[in-house]
Amino acid sequence: MSFTLRVENLRALRKVEWAPEGVCALVGANGAGKTTLLMVLKFLKLAFDRSVDQAFEQVFGSSRGLRHRQAGGESICIELAVRDRRWQLKLNPHGANISYPVSESYYEAGELAWARSSSGDFAEFPDGKSAQNTV
Repeated sequence: MSFTLRVENLRALRKVEWAPEGVCALVGANGAGKTTLLMVLKFLKLAFDRSVDQAFEQVFGSSRGLRHRQAGGESICIELAVRDRRWQLKLNPHGANISYPVSESYYEAGELAWARSSSGDFAEFPDGKSAQNTV
């Protein structure tokens, strides 16, 4: 099954879109982001299985040096797409710890299926309805 991974503003990765097919090799200079790109896959698996907080702590440790140096105040965006489904996380780390707001969105066939705000305690659906703790 093929997938597309998109990462923005994470460590050395300013804007990367990767859709691996078959056997792939990641090549580049030291500090180019090869390891970070592979760490994102581990992060997404743990975030899906456990929680974003636990995954972030286990994979990245702290938020120190996490945002790309040219990102300014832009969010870190991590997105995984498989066929017509897309899961997107936007993170805005603060300080050296991992207490950061995370917004989360899920799309099917290009349409927003649900979104969770950075406060994490409610979901918004495209029809205007909202639900407590459904996501």
